[in-house]
Amino acid sequence: FLTATKSITSKLHIGIDGWSSPNTISFLGVMLHFHHKGAMHHLILDFLPMTKSHTGVELTKEIAKCL
Repeated sequence: FLTATKSITSKLHIGIDGWSSPNTISFLGVMLHFHHKGAMHHLILDFLPMTKSHTGVELTKEIAKCL
């Protein structure tokens, strides 16, 4: 992650998206959005199962692992 973003001079924006299947399996997607060389770019950093509660504390832990 750090190596790939060293040449980016714009601000980096982290987006998250939670999804639950009909049988209650939950996932969290973590994306990076940035502007580079005249174009918007989007990278998927991680897509992981959420096995713990969906509190801010737990979400923060999972997002920190991706960075």
